Amino acid sequence: MLPPLKSQIMSARDVSFVAHQTLVQLDFAKLTQFERVNEQYRNLGLSIEDAIALQPSNPAFACAADSLVLMPTASKPHITVSFHQMVQRIRAVVSGARQIRLTVFDRHSNVLLQQHTDQAHSHHPDAGAIELFPQHSLEAAAAGIARVVVASDAPFLLNQLFCG
Repeated sequence: MLPPLKSQIMSARDVSFVAHQTLVQLDFAKLTQFERVNEQYRNLGLSIEDAIALQPSNPAFACAADSLVLMPTASKPHITVSFHQMVQRIRAVVSGARQIRLTVFDRHSNVLLQQHTDQAHSHHPDAGAIELFPQHSLEAAAAGIARVVVASDAPFLLNQLFCG
């Protein structure tokens, strides 16, 4: 288990350097609805591929009414985060109907480790009730993290991302 997070929210437009002991929370609030996410966090030393910012309209994906999250683009079942300088810790808060995997790679594309949520979301037989998808925190710590892939076989949301 990782030690407690010391985190702070930072926007790509506000910060140019982050000490590597502090975890930085990416600020999705400065994105716009349906914006494709790629180089917006370049000054934080990372890029994101195959993601779009949105406010979930499906009530099963419960989150704050005014918060933006990331979802994979329609053509991909994953979101990739690449770091310009390697990091040592990652924390992703995710939600979805099925298992969500966090795979961590080094600069040579070797898998350093993989974390995942529970196998699948259980559905209760009461068809009239909307069941919320639970939020899970996936954390990884390893020397030399160069890339992270968050993936699932079903739609999922990346609610928060911390790195450092």
